[in-house]
Amino acid sequence: YARLWHRGPFQNGGRCDEVLEGENAGMAEAVEEAVADRPEGDWVRDWGGRSDIAGLLDPLLLAGADRSKDQSYFLSGVPGRAFRGVLFPLGNLLKKRSVRFDVDGDGSADGNDEIADAAMTVREIAERAGLPNASKRESMGICFVGRRDFGDFISSYLPDDEEEEGGGKGNGGGPFAGGNFIDVDTGEIVGRRHGSTAHLAVGQGAKIPGAARKWFVAGRTRSRVGVGNGDVLVCGGTDHPSLYADELYVRDEEFNWIGGDVPPPLAAAAAPSTTTTTTTCGGGKYGGGTMRALCRTRHLQHLTPCTVRWDREGSVVVVHFDRPIRAIAPGQMAALYVGEGGLICLGGGPILDRGPTYHERGLDGPRSA
Repeated sequence: YARLWHRGPFQNGGRCDEVLEGENAGMAEAVEEAVADRPEGDWVRDWGGRSDIAGLLDPLLLAGADRSKDQSYFLSGVPGRAFRGVLFPLGNLLKKRSVRFDVDGDGSADGNDEIADAAMTVREIAERAGLPNASKRESMGICFVGRRDFGDFISSYLPDDEEEEGGGKGNGGGPFAGGNFIDVDTGEIVGRRHGSTAHLAVGQGAKIPGAARKWFVAGRTRSRVGVGNGDVLVCGGTDHPSLYADELYVRDEEFNWIGGDVPPPLAAAAAPSTTTTTTTCGGGKYGGGTMRALCRTRHLQHLTPCTVRWDREGSVVVVHFDRPIRAIAPGQMAALYVGEGGLICLGGGPILDRGPTYHERGLDGPRSA
């Protein structure tokens, strides 16, 4: 459930090209409508490098028509050149007759939302074609994991508190070996974890054996920036301030821009100044560029308006959200979008770190984000 806009003629020949050109024309129209009267309308149509042998721009990745099934988040790390000659046949189809999607990114159902209606759903098309799986129950799991506990599956590939990082027996293990659960408010130890803690995600239930209350993972203690030891910070509520932050960081060299180049607004060099230093980064001089976009840090999370800029060294992409986001987890992908309703996926990269939490800033946490 994603779409592509191929910005150039197809060259297969015959009836095949006619069909592809017709479908691609619909993508071009969708992009034109999505960027009309918006800042990105000045650059996104021609954004990217012409690395194709014929001098064509790489395809742009678009969200699927069914936003409740959109999988562009998972594709945000794929280089645009890999999409040449690729089609997503489900991209324009809906799973249900009518689907609502959040155009303004406010996370609520309101008058600004749009409703997409389908003449025929995917299942109805499958039934008409006589496919045996037309009414098969939808799969929500990871196919290669199967009916196994996900934590146990991940732990079987990671060193635990009885093994050294290299696989031998030892007394410490890797950076996420078993350790203590520590209350983020009091600093007290509230439990002990045996085995790897690498699969414990920020915001999920901590599942502390024998605990009298429910605890949630708030993060890890840090022996140095970006590296955890075995101890896990926990908090006493699903809306605790330690779960919320409004900024995240991605290394420039790890961010995949699907167009092939840094978007023009970000590529703008800083004006000469005694206080601002422009730094060579990613093949160009960046420093003063900023860009408005939409961002998500999890699959199907509501897109949140944000401002994108560089850090002072020009080596890290900084995403500052308009409102606090719950459970920003290092290692997860941060995907950026532009256009009405976030139609166009600019790309994404693994989160290096988050900014200070509301707890660290001494602020109360919002009820939801």
